[in-house]
Order: sequence, then structure tokens, then C-alpha cells
Amino acid sequence: MEIQELHKKFQEIIEKYDFKSSSKAQELTSYIMSKNIHTPLELSQKFNIQVEEASIILEFLKRGIQFKNSTQNY
Repeated sequence: MEIQELHKKFQEIIEKYDFKSSSKAQELTSYIMSKNIHTPLELSQKFNIQVEEASIILEFLKRGIQFKNSTQNY
């Protein structure tokens, strides 16, 4: 999936589950940062979302981190 499509789907999921609210955003961030590896199933169970949606969230974040790491050397 191209990054633009992934970003669009990520934004839709964030809005659908109201992850933009400060409490939900904090909870999601804290959970993701709490350990290095999360599976889509773990994330879906924790936040009561579809596994496919959890997969999109994790993939988008992974690509963002990869991009950040690749540009820090310049």
C-alpha cells in the first residue's frame, strides 16, 4: 500500500474511534510506546477495533519511524 493511501486510512481510523481526543490519544500512545512489539490482534483487542484497522495503524507508524530514521542522517 502506498504511503498516501495508508495515511488516508490511518486518518479515517483515528477519526472513527475518536483517537484524536486527548484521553484516547494518550492511551493509544502510551500503549504503543510501552513495548517494542505489538501485533494487530493485541492492538485490536485492547482498543476494540478491527484487526485490519489495527494493522493499518501499526504499519503507518512503522513507516513513519522508518522515514524519520532515514532522514536523520542528512
